[in-house]
Amino acid sequence: AVAFVDRVLGRRRSLRHVIAWGGRQRMRHPTVRGLLESASPESLLSREDLAGLSMPVWLSWGRRDGVLPREHLDFFRENLPAHAVVHEPDNHGHSPYLEDARGVGRAIVDFLAEVDRARLTPGSR
Repeated sequence: AVAFVDRVLGRRRSLRHVIAWGGRQRMRHPTVRGLLESASPESLLSREDLAGLSMPVWLSWGRRDGVLPREHLDFFRENLPAHAVVHEPDNHGHSPYLEDARGVGRAIVDFLAEVDRARLTPGSR
């Protein structure tokens, strides 16, 4: 569990043992167990699903993600629509929103402000 926490967070943290203990407790919850057991390739987003997204899209992917392989990010980059924004914070792992909630929050607010500006600009989508 501690090694998994290190991969999720992209580096060792002082409270990693406490976080690992909490993670183990969470993974035992019946809802989480059911979700994991029901996951299948059919439940994943397809290339067509991603390409068809018309709403603003913001994907955050920590550069130190130790959980998902880099090829997964490549899949999203190749198949998300051209208007999608991929945010790759340095020094963050799998869950940037847990590691730097304020920084990620600011990035989301900036993204939403840009979406709003584009919506109000004549000739934009």
